[in-house]
Amino acid sequence: MVEERLRSTLCVLRVTGPGRFSFQIPGQPPFNHEGRLTVSQMYLTAEELNQVKALVLINGCELDYHELPGQTPYQTYERELLTSAFDIADVPCSECPSCPWFAPNEDPPCWADPESAYPERRNYLSGFNERYKEALEACPISGKVTEQRRK
Repeated sequence: MVEERLRSTLCVLRVTGPGRFSFQIPGQPPFNHEGRLTVSQMYLTAEELNQVKALVLINGCELDYHELPGQTPYQTYERELLTSAFDIADVPCSECPSCPWFAPNEDPPCWADPESAYPERRNYLSGFNERYKEALEACPISGKVTEQRRK
C-alpha cells in the first residue's frame, strides 16, 4: 500500500450535479457532495481515480479533474533544503529558519541582512506586506542596520 501511495498524483476534483453522496479513501480527507458544485484535492492512484469516476457517474453527477504536475528538480532541491535540519551556526540568527526573509539557497541566506544582494525586494515586500514588515522590525540582523542608520 505504501508503494502504491507513492505513485499517486495530486488531483483537483470538480463534481457538479444534483446527486448527494460521500466517500473517503484511506489516508485522504472525506469527500462530501451536497449537490451543485464541490471542489476538492486528493492524492489518487489511477485505480482510485477510476473508482471516483464511477462513483460520481452512479450518483448522476459529472466529474472534471486535473492532475497537477510534480515538483521540478529545483523545487525538490529547495524543499529538501528548507525542510532539512539547520545548523544554527550556519544561519545569521536562530529565528532565520521560520522567518519569511530567510532564503537558504542565497548568500547571505537572509534578505534582511544589509549585505544581501536584494535590497529592492526587502524594500518592496516590507512596504506592503505586514508579515514581512513585522519580521523585518523584529529581526536582530535588520535591527543592527536600523541602529547604524540612526547614529
